[in-house]
Amino acid sequence: MAAANDWQPGEREDSSVSWRYLYDGIPETSSDLVHRNTAAAILCAGDIDAYCTETLEDLAHVAYFSYRPVDTLLSSLAMLLIKPDAVVRYKVHPTLNWLEDRQWRVHYAAAIRINRWITRGLWGYAWRSASRSRRDIADLLMSQTDSLLLILTHPGAPDNAATRLVREKGTFDTRNSRAGTLRHDLGALNRQLNLVHSADTPTDVVRELGVCLDPQQRLQALEAAAHANDAGVTARQLATELEDGAVRGLSLGGCIDRVTQQVDLLQLAPDRRRKMLDVLEEVRGGSRDWRRILQVADEARLPLEAWDVVVLATHLMPRTRGES
Repeated sequence: MAAANDWQPGEREDSSVSWRYLYDGIPETSSDLVHRNTAAAILCAGDIDAYCTETLEDLAHVAYFSYRPVDTLLSSLAMLLIKPDAVVRYKVHPTLNWLEDRQWRVHYAAAIRINRWITRGLWGYAWRSASRSRRDIADLLMSQTDSLLLILTHPGAPDNAATRLVREKGTFDTRNSRAGTLRHDLGALNRQLNLVHSADTPTDVVRELGVCLDPQQRLQALEAAAHANDAGVTARQLATELEDGAVRGLSLGGCIDRVTQQVDLLQLAPDRRRKMLDVLEEVRGGSRDWRRILQVADEARLPLEAWDVVVLATHLMPRTRGES
């Protein structure tokens, strides 16, 4: 599937791209509308950057032509990103089922490939206290498949849909999370293999739409939400495409078993084979030294798949406060 955000400078853009957003999109007065709208300014107070400003300009334009106040439209929106770990565990359709059962309405759906620039746009603030390893593994995880981005509303949360979604999404720690929350019901595995990401506040919705979507996509998403378009069928079609052939287990035990089988299949030198099996057995016994597994595999010239590196690191890496 073609990624929606994979264009790089110097490449030709897809000739099918519409330039409507440039000639019939955001008038220069939209910036003035944003700055005059005190409610929107308050929502984003202290967190204005280019992502936030441009999305607010788009929002002001869409709100004006749909006869809705900017802050009213913004407060009705929630954003959910269904991540690659959900894709390979076949949790995309179950997530859509969970949303539908709880009356969440999908107005826009797009498959996007998350790259290292987007990860830093989404989690840059939270990552100030994150380890380098945590950031590197997040880059590896998020780039493995496309993710499914959804723009949602809820009839019971017209004033702050984003906060409601955060509450109903739940925590990654399923042992202590409340039954009925999305991550509990679908089985998040750890801090990073947590299935989904959501924008926590209306301010985050504004900024993260700017991070994840280009101007054309952003206008489409906001117009679809403003006019209450139903994108449920589109979301299902994209879910089927994403999950096609992507199944993979992400448990730590399953990963250790896969790597052990690979050791047995390859003709490694006896001393390297023994060393690799020993380090895997240490993990089974409670060791959390995931870097040593990578080092010994490298020395043995044992190729580890990217998903196995992600599983080892995310299950064994120590948790630190403030990491996402």
